[in-house]
Amino acid sequence: GTPVDVAGMLQMLERQPQIFTRGAYELQVPRWKAAIPADRYLILPFGAIRDRPIELLRQVESFIGVDPFADYRFDKAVNKTRQAEIPEEVLTAIRERVQGTVDYLASEFGPDFLTATR
Repeated sequence: GTPVDVAGMLQMLERQPQIFTRGAYELQVPRWKAAIPADRYLILPFGAIRDRPIELLRQVESFIGVDPFADYRFDKAVNKTRQAEIPEEVLTAIRERVQGTVDYLASEFGPDFLTATR
């Protein structure tokens, strides 16, 4: 395969902080809660789309008050992303940067929600 530019990846993480702030639930969720009534938003873990799509869709349907759709089809992967090889040094840097988000998700939504985000 192509050699991985670890230094370049680490520099990108430093130069583009929006990579982390866009997904910083500890920054975003309190803003949503302060501005939007709790009955107007639904926060679901991304992994549920992959792991239990019908159940997740039923939650959304119920939340927005529509009848359940009877014909969802999940018989093939669409736009499947190929697995990227990320060097351990880069993964460690990412884990350090997102630890506050991980801690927030566990405390705000519980360990099951946190597990379902992966």
